[in-house]
Amino acid sequence: MNDSTKDFTIDDELTLKDIFSVLWQKKIKILIFSSLISIFTFFYSLSLPNMYKSEAILASSFEDSDSGLQPLQNLAGISFLQDSSSKMSDKGIEIMKSLNFFEKLASKNNIFFELMAVDGWNAKKNVLLIDSSIYSQKKQKWTSNSPFSKDGRPSMQEAHRKFLKLFQVNYVPGKRFVEISIVHYSPEVAKKWLELIIYEINEISRLNEMNSAEKSFNYLEKEISETNLIEVRQGLSKLVENQAEKMIYAKATPEFLFKILASPYAPEIKSHPSRILYFIISFFISFIAAYFYFLARYFLNKDQEK
Repeated sequence: MNDSTKDFTIDDELTLKDIFSVLWQKKIKILIFSSLISIFTFFYSLSLPNMYKSEAILASSFEDSDSGLQPLQNLAGISFLQDSSSKMSDKGIEIMKSLNFFEKLASKNNIFFELMAVDGWNAKKNVLLIDSSIYSQKKQKWTSNSPFSKDGRPSMQEAHRKFLKLFQVNYVPGKRFVEISIVHYSPEVAKKWLELIIYEINEISRLNEMNSAEKSFNYLEKEISETNLIEVRQGLSKLVENQAEKMIYAKATPEFLFKILASPYAPEIKSHPSRILYFIISFFISFIAAYFYFLARYFLNKDQEK
């Protein structure tokens, strides 16, 4: 039993020596292979277009603050103020991620085209580069071969899926802020999209509240005209006044759901790709792959010799 244990220990030590021996003997080949792969990866990364991220910081308009709109909020007694600002922010975030919101957004300011047809940006000329496999500039026609496209035009759901890969929005509980960002080939386009997203979510929320308050106002006015009970008329009159105040507040508040703390901007520095990082990662992976390749060959040859 002791001899068996001793033999196992010797074999184990020899195996470790073999492992380091392979690394040392093949170090030149491993380094050459790793260097070639990483250099190739680096030059490949040069062909990848730069992407720019525009960012903004928002806060719920219903946060307790010294804002000049706070008296209006108190006066209006808006029903959803009973919800916490975090819940309102969460609702706004989910709306911004929704397909319905994107459909409204994509129909404005050429966003659908800039999202689906563009595959680069000429910084010197400040010109967007068009992917000819998606859109033909000569024919002024969509030419996408995607299984979801119709007559060459990408579907709205396909565009929405791509949009969500470029768009990020998160509520930061500790700071009670909403961080929002968008990535695009052009920094100016990224800034424009982010400004439109913020405007659209505020406008949708504002119009929804106005429409809701107006419907309630009209209904209550009708109820008042149809009742002769003084106490009921007085109660309904207070409700009518409340709905009128809601409409006034909504009309007077452009930043209805989110107020801008840090405005969107056109970034000067790209967000990705990081070509140096590509080089380092590819070198590390190719180094490990080459080492295990030579190690496997060594043990296969050793088994054949037995």
